[in-house]
Amino acid sequence: MRSIYLRGIATVALFAGLLGAFAVSHAGAAALEIGGIAIVATTEGDLLAMRGGPGAGYAALTAFGAGTELAVLDGPLAGDDGRLWYQVAGHGLMGWCAAEWLAPPAAVSGTRYIGGSDGEVNLRDEPSLSGGVLLLIPEGGAVAPLGAGGYADGIDWALVRYGGTTGWVASAFLGGVSAGGGGEPAAAAPVAAPPPGVAGLVVGGNAQVVGTDGYDLRVRDGIGAGAPIFTTVPANAVVAVVNGPLSDETGATWYGIAYDGLFGWASGQYLSPTNAPPSLRAQAGGGMMSAYGSGPAVSNPVRGQAIMAAALQYLGTPYVWGGTTPSGWDCSGMIQWLYLNVSGLAIPRVSQDQWRYGTPLRPDEIEAGDIVFFFDTDGPGITHNGIALGDGRFIHARDASRGTVISWLDEPFWVSHYAGARRP
Repeated sequence: MRSIYLRGIATVALFAGLLGAFAVSHAGAAALEIGGIAIVATTEGDLLAMRGGPGAGYAALTAFGAGTELAVLDGPLAGDDGRLWYQVAGHGLMGWCAAEWLAPPAAVSGTRYIGGSDGEVNLRDEPSLSGGVLLLIPEGGAVAPLGAGGYADGIDWALVRYGGTTGWVASAFLGGVSAGGGGEPAAAAPVAAPPPGVAGLVVGGNAQVVGTDGYDLRVRDGIGAGAPIFTTVPANAVVAVVNGPLSDETGATWYGIAYDGLFGWASGQYLSPTNAPPSLRAQAGGGMMSAYGSGPAVSNPVRGQAIMAAALQYLGTPYVWGGTTPSGWDCSGMIQWLYLNVSGLAIPRVSQDQWRYGTPLRPDEIEAGDIVFFFDTDGPGITHNGIALGDGRFIHARDASRGTVISWLDEPFWVSHYAGARRP
């Protein structure tokens, strides 16, 4: 069995048992500013669960590592478990995190300096010698500890931020003096000018999706075109602006937006200020994932197994663009035929419309018979789909040279184009 994709599913499945279920709290959690930023801290190397409501009894939606920056939306509220909880946004989701694991940036940003090295130290992506090297920090370089630690390979590790990069360094190197010498802090670096924003676009206001030539606007789980696509918003829909402007490495401007319960980052190039109220997904469409607080998708294993079994009977069927029968079909034609002839369910004809049909699924919810979708495989937008087999594989009408085949979701090409999954 392949590992990369399945490991991700297993990780998600474990979120319910992470820090959000701990009964012991840290007293004196720092107050956070609504509309500001919180940093995940003091997790002692574990992950912090984001939950569907203010309490450990709510389902875990995702989890964050130490040092993750989250947007603070509401709180604190007292949960049934006696803790205080904040509503936050991160990983493209909105949910609730226990206050004792969150800190304002100022609480974890005391400056330390690298010392005792041979000239520079490694900033790693994991707290171990096997962690990848993100960059080298010179002797005397100023870092901001983020309140998390780890122990591996006989070394104590500290999570720090150096410049705009977060990673791990050996704690033994944090006792140095500044690059300016004498133990005095180095002169503060010039404060960068804020990135140029879209005129009239402000946090707390609304924005309309414009300039996409009718295509959906991609909302990402981070700043920059390299961040994973989390959801989409239809052309002309209205969203709320909740963060920004911030610049990516190319200087492009990005805004944090909220779209009827979904949160992510969108390029300012496609946003225009408006006084119109925010759109609802039921009215405007779009969106790769629904808010998860309503509970998991309803499982239908009998139908799913029947769809999968029928699909496997047609392995090798020729690919015919526009085809809709087993004599020759394209990707969405295959899916439409299977659902109609196996379960009697009439679903839309093309992949873009099938994408808008059914219940969105998290990776850990995908079962045999569900539909997996991919973007930008042949032109912009949702351009390809297939039937999940439930084990990290999917069957699909790939192209004219290969016909109907089975592929792994963790193959690099499909990973880079994966959009999400639906259950009709």
